[in-house]
Amino acid sequence: MAFRGSVSSAELRELQEAAGSLPEAVDAAARAVQIAPDAVAYRLILGRLCRKTGQLDRALDELVRAQTAGRSDSRVSFELGRIYEERREFKRSLDAYQRVIDQESSNGEAHFRAGLVLKQIKAYPQAGKMLKRAVELSPKDPEALHQLAAVRALELVHGGITQQV
Repeated sequence: MAFRGSVSSAELRELQEAAGSLPEAVDAAARAVQIAPDAVAYRLILGRLCRKTGQLDRALDELVRAQTAGRSDSRVSFELGRIYEERREFKRSLDAYQRVIDQESSNGEAHFRAGLVLKQIKAYPQAGKMLKRAVELSPKDPEALHQLAAVRALELVHGGITQQV
């Protein structure tokens, strides 16, 4: 497998399959980081794999190193958002997703994740805006549609809908 600047979910699956299991994939990615410690792509892979295995502190450490090692990378910011979200550090999570949105305004997944975080903190009008944008960007995404409907219902229950556009 050839690593490029971009790391996709397919490449993560390929690494996992090549290694045999998720823990072995983590070990393989850690070896890649040892060989090329300044490679943002390797740290991103290792951070994602650590998050998937529940090693949130290690994932955070790798991604912070990736962030400081290279230019601003929206993929790193997105993964940081996911980790902060899982750690229930919602302010940090929202900040990370906003960095992604600032760099890639058409990133539907960042809007979706930010909407979910805003829903968690009961900021329903803001969650509705983020989820509406996620649906606009990915109109066939059933989960985005479901979450938008749920937030709209919560807005009604809590008296937050003042105007529908």
